[in-house]
Amino acid sequence: MTELEQQLIEGNKALFTKNQSLAEKFRQLTVQSQYMNKKRFESSSEKTKVADAQILLF
Repeated sequence: MTELEQQLIEGNKALFTKNQSLAEKFRQLTVQSQYMNKKRFESSSEKTKVADAQILLF
């Protein structure tokens, strides 16, 4: 195996490892985003329920 081939293989391994790391970070951010959206819409839904209940009182 030539030196250039060895360098390319090592570079490929490094890129693969970095890609795996970025994919995991992306997955974590996606989970966090889904959680935050769920919380936001739940709280918005709760506020709407309270407002609807207050309107019904009048």
